[in-house]
Formats: sequence, structure tokens, C-alpha cells
Amino acid sequence: MESALMAAANVSSFLVTGGEHHQLLPALRRALVQATEIEIAVSFIRKTGLDLIFGDLEAALLSESRHVRLAVLTSDYLSVTDPIALRQLMLLAERGADIRVFQTGPGDSFHLKAYIFVKSEQGAMVSADVFVGSSNLSKKALTDGLEWNYHLSYPDEHDPSSDKRVAQVRQGFATLNQHPQVVPLSSVWIDEYQTRYDNARKIVPIDVVRPEVDVASPGKPTPRPHQVSALEALKLARARGLRKGLVVLATGLGKTYLAAFDAIQAGAKRVLFVAHREEILLQAQVSFLNVMPDQRIGRFTGKQKDDHVDLLFASVQTLARESHLERFGRDHFDYIVVDEFHHAAAGTYQKLLSYFEPEFLLGLTATPDRSDGSDILHLCDNNLIFRFDLFDGIEADQLCPFSYYGIFDRDVDYQHIPWRNGRFDPDSLFAQLATRSRARHVFNEWKSRAKSRTLAFCASQKHADYMADFFQHAGVPALSVHSDSQVTRSQALHQLARAVVRVVFSVDLFNEGVDLPEIDTVMMLRPTESRVLFLQQLGRGLRLSDTKDRLVVVDFVGNHHSFLNRPELLLGHQFAHKPSRRELVSYLHRSDLKLAKGCFVNYDLGFIEFLDGLVKDRLDRQYTATRASLGRRPTITELAQTGVNLTNLRRNHGSWWEYLDEQGDATPDEMAVIERHAQWFRDLTVTRVVRSYKLILLKTLISREKLDQEVAIDSLAVWGKDWFLRNPAWQRDLPASLQPLSSLSDRRWANQWKKMPVHYWCTPEPGSAIAWFASDGSVFRFTQTVLPDETGTLSRMTDEIVNWRLGQYGQSLFADSASDGEWR
Repeated sequence: MESALMAAANVSSFLVTGGEHHQLLPALRRALVQATEIEIAVSFIRKTGLDLIFGDLEAALLSESRHVRLAVLTSDYLSVTDPIALRQLMLLAERGADIRVFQTGPGDSFHLKAYIFVKSEQGAMVSADVFVGSSNLSKKALTDGLEWNYHLSYPDEHDPSSDKRVAQVRQGFATLNQHPQVVPLSSVWIDEYQTRYDNARKIVPIDVVRPEVDVASPGKPTPRPHQVSALEALKLARARGLRKGLVVLATGLGKTYLAAFDAIQAGAKRVLFVAHREEILLQAQVSFLNVMPDQRIGRFTGKQKDDHVDLLFASVQTLARESHLERFGRDHFDYIVVDEFHHAAAGTYQKLLSYFEPEFLLGLTATPDRSDGSDILHLCDNNLIFRFDLFDGIEADQLCPFSYYGIFDRDVDYQHIPWRNGRFDPDSLFAQLATRSRARHVFNEWKSRAKSRTLAFCASQKHADYMADFFQHAGVPALSVHSDSQVTRSQALHQLARAVVRVVFSVDLFNEGVDLPEIDTVMMLRPTESRVLFLQQLGRGLRLSDTKDRLVVVDFVGNHHSFLNRPELLLGHQFAHKPSRRELVSYLHRSDLKLAKGCFVNYDLGFIEFLDGLVKDRLDRQYTATRASLGRRPTITELAQTGVNLTNLRRNHGSWWEYLDEQGDATPDEMAVIERHAQWFRDLTVTRVVRSYKLILLKTLISREKLDQEVAIDSLAVWGKDWFLRNPAWQRDLPASLQPLSSLSDRRWANQWKKMPVHYWCTPEPGSAIAWFASDGSVFRFTQTVLPDETGTLSRMTDEIVNWRLGQYGQSLFADSASDGEWR
């Protein structure tokens, strides 16, 4: 079919006859991706048809280079047009499209079907494609339905008047667009039309009115099994008093739809959806619209700022400005969704999260681990409500299995490429990657392992162009796709799906929001320091499809510590705990790797030997790498989250702060505190924690700036109880005798607080024989002298260790409930 149309494209004018081998859709797409002016006039629009070209229309409107003008004219003739399709078109109208409707009266007819695509430069028409015929905007009419559509083109060497013919059709469109019965599409108009549409369906079925129309328009989406489990966990979390929570779902498992389902479940009246890219916002609007078609949807971006809507989709860069935040009350939204929550550690997100006070905040991500090591789980009060990663998805037959080949990148010496702020120097990296020997290595591995449709990720636009050129010269149909390429993402996916090309080389256009189930091979030709990015790229090929039984992954891994994230992500789930790098590398030597069903992982021996050498002196290496990634000194929690083993920190370095002093990273104020209070930090690093109480007592003292002050024990008890009430998930650490906490008397709680943390903090530590606190039964005080100018520094340094210890304890506390699915 594709080859027939491409052959026809070499003829100036031709007839598209429909059916299996001569469909209109490929011709429309090919014309659409080049146009700067798009005009569509059709009798009716069905969602099934709009969905086929919506991505192309979206890409056209969002293109920064083409500055596309889009105009669509449809009608209410016979009440056939889908209201949901009209609401979807409103999303394009919000982005500058001109969408209008011809309102038919009694006896009126509206049968025209025309698709006009013009490419202009400096106001002059350069080329044009016009299709006039019988195809409305429905799946049947654009694909295998028997429809005749005639194609006119400009320039046409056989028709010197082709420009006049195109102009005639365009003038007809312009005239009709000004007809007195034509009105701009609006949400109010759609609401009124929805009533007429529903009434018409009750009287005469649509297949009787128009037999050629797709009868089976998709209904509202319903939750998939894993989404049902997530919804149950979210419901339970709110019942327990939680107001924030993180949900981890692998790419392709429907994070956005889950948010829409849960917003309904929570009874939300006003929802805010926040993301960092316009493309994500548009896709999210479509998903929410499919679930909640009757809600008023708006945007808050640089170009459009809606206030009074039910569902607001906002660019975090715009909304986070103080003047914009103040347009809303702090409790204006009762439900907030932060997509791609791994970005939430950024300052713009922090402003937004600290300003709003919703009934519930839902963070969504494919992984809670950031490449730079920043801790994001604390932004959701450490509430990981549900997790269903790619291995869970594979086991549940929601994602396809994969065969992963970690190919040692022998042609590139990554250790000699400059590494700054957690990234390779781009120019030096390109010089190493864009060589014939390396390209030949890639080609040979691809030829021996790849299947039919390959998506390859490159380090830069120049790298993608270089690889596409190499494959083309080797006789393999290949494309390079990036923001400056002639081929758009939609066009490339269309050709890849139909195997017109076999390999698409890209940089980052396919990281998020791409749905092409037919992809059966993913090649990773670049270092990917980001764990999130690696999972997103892997996820591009994990969607289920009848065209494949598994995904083949060809990943080029090199001699640099940044490549350790691959085995960590692919094999780390095999451990009951977060494995150290030494454990992980040792595991790679085994021949009985336990993987999700149908999966296979193999690393070249050269890479395993490199990792064997890398795990030596692990703490110093990981500290240096994490510091470079963050661009600052990491906290002990951030370093621990990289998987490095801190068990011997006390024995080898005394304490975390003494280790920082050894690294030259302690400030003068911190060095002064270390000199006077080193033993406090040493004991705090290893003090026995049977329950969380000792750490929580310190948290309450620090939060009230009372660490070095004498405090009434009754006040301590009140603060501790208040902490547990504000963090209900941690109440599982309380014995049954103290449950339910909300109805427990203050006196009984105070007695328990004296017996546990107060008593044990007043007991000498085994290692130093120092009792760090003292009590006379009514007051509690720190036994060490703290100078006035070191109070704040001591409290901050103590808090960092306490947060780490509390996080360690929390992992074990919540481990049982995570394994049984109650609190994942």
C-alpha cells in the first residue's frame, strides 16, 4: 500500500481509490508534515478518524520552525459528528487552530470533503496538495473503505494552471468558512450539541443514518487490572489520612489514565495537572477528556491562562511564577497531579508544591530514582503508595518480554572523555561516537540481532545524522529524526510502522509520550546517565503488539561508571534489599539470572571485567560521581540512594561528617562543630534503633529549634504524638496498646514516651559510654555544651543523619506491607 502511494506521489495528479492497497491516510500524512497551511472541510468527524491524524496535527501546531496555520470546518449534519471528537478539536483550538462548525437547518445538506495542504515561504505558495472526494474524517474512510478522492498538486509540470485550480479550491473553503451558518466551535456549543447527539442516537441508530460511518466509536476507557489495584491503594491511603502520595508505573502502563480515574474516585471538583512539556500536557488533556468528556478543560501556559475550569493543565514553568500562583487560592484545587515526578526536585516544582494545599496530591513517575541522586520521595512525605514496574508489567502480560544484549563498546574510551556536572562533554563524545569503526560495530551487531523495526537513540543530532547516513550507504532504509530534520516524528513513526524504513535514529523526540507498539528493536548508542531516561527509552518497545513476541534491546555499554545504571535497573529487583554494587557485579557472573518470564539479559565479558575493577574503592568513586551529578555535595541520604554500602562508614571514617571533612567538603562552620562534637555524630550513626521513637524525638526537637535547650517532657510527648498523627503511615510502628492513636489519652501517651525514647536517650551509648541526654523526670536536656554560634549548624548536621537513619528504618518498617501489595 505504502509503495503504491509513494509511486503515485511522483505523478502530479492521481486518484486515491481506497481499499486495502490504496488508502488515503498515508497520502494525507505525507502532505501534512510539509504544510504550513492546513485546511480541512468535512461533513462529519468521528473520533476513530481524528485519532489517526491527531498526532500529526498536534506536531504541526507545536512546530517552532513551520508556524503552521490550521483551519477545520465540519458540521452537525444528521448529528453524526462525535462530540468527543469536537472536544478533542477544542484542544487544538486552544493552541491556535481555527475550528468552525456549519449548523444545518431543516432540509440543509453538507456533503463536501476536502483536505488542503499548502507550503508557503514569505507569503508565496511553494507547493500544495489538495484532496477532494468522498472521505469524511473517520477510520473507515481514511483506511480500507472504498472511497474515491482526487489529488491535485502544485507545481504540476503537466498542468500550467495548477496554481489556479488550487486557488479555486482554497477560495471555496474561505467563502464557505464565512457562511452565516458557520460558527466558531466552543465548549458551550458542544454541550448543546451533545444533547442533540444523544437524542438522535435514541431515535435512529447511526448505522441506519449513515451506513459507512464507524459504528463502534470507542467508549470511555476502563481501568486495567493493575490500575484497579493502584486505585484501591490510593483509596486506602486517603482513608488513612494521607494527603500526598507517589505512584510508580512503568512506561506504557497508563499513568495519566490512572490519575483521571483516581480524580473521579476522589470526587475531585477542581483538578490541576502539572507537567514540564507542552506535548505532555496535550496528551494528558486527551486522556482526561476520554475519561471525563463533560468536564470543562483549560490550560495555563505562556500563551493561554484559564482560571475557571474543572480541569486545568499547566506548564510548571509558567504557573510557578509568584504572580501566577497568587491568581489561585492555596486550596483552589482539591486534586493535583504532578506528572514525571522525578522532575519535582527542581526549584520551579518546589514553588508550586509549597504553595498549593490540595485535598490530595498525586505524583506519577516510571521510577522514583533521579539520575542526580536527589531525594524526591520526601516531597510526597515518603508515601510510596503503589509500585508496578516494568517487570511487574511483563509478569502480568501488560508489557512484552525482552532480550537484552549489553555490548561492550570497545571502540570508545569513555574514561578519556571529559565528564562535567554528570554529563560527557558533547563535542568530545561526538568525536568518539561518530567514527567508521564504531558505526561498523553498531551495524554488525544490529544486523545479527535486530528484528524488523528499530528505534535507535543517539547522543546528538549530528550523531543521529551520521548513523542514518552510514546505514543508508549500507543499503538499509533509515531515517534521522530530530527537531531540525526534514522528517517529523509522526512521519517517521508512520513509515517505521509499515516497514518502509527499518531504523529510525533519534535523540530525544521519542523519550516521552510515544506509542508505537510495532517497535521490536531498541538500540542505545549513547551513554544515558539518567535512570529515568533509560527506562523511558526501553519502554518505547515494551508495548504489546501482534507483530512481535518480544523486544530486542541492543545496548552499547562502555568503560565508565555511568553505565552501572543499566545492570542496577535490570537486575536490582532480584534482591530483597537494595544491592551494593559489589553484590550486583558478583551477580552478573552467575548463569542462573532470575528475570521476569520470557526475559533474557546478557553482558559482554569485557564489560563485566570492567565492572569488577570498578567496585573497588566504591565509596570514594560513588561519592565523586554523585557530587559531579548534583553539582554540589550530596546529603548522606542522596549518597545512600545510589546503592553504595555505608555499613563501614563508622568503622572506617568515624562519621559522615568526618568523611566529608576528609573529602575537603566540610564548611568552616561544620569543621568547627565536628571538632567539638565528633563523638555525637559517631554514636548517632550507629545508635540502636528498635523503633522509630528515638529518631522522631530528635526530629521534633530540631523542627522547633530546641535541640540544645531544656524542654518539658510533657511538651516532648505532645510533639511526638502530633508527629504520628500528621504521618499516619508511621503509626504501624506503634504497639497495639497505643492504637488507635487519635483516641489515646495524652497522659497514657506521655507515660509511653518517657519509657521509650526519653529513657533510652538518657542511657549511655555502648561505644562511647556517653549519655547524650539527661532527665530529672520532668525536663529533658542535651548533656553537651553547645556554643551560641554553632547551634544552627549542629541542628542541621544532626537532622541530616536523622533523616538518613529514619529512611533506613522506614524501608524495613514498610517492607512487609510492600510485599503483600497493601502499601507498595
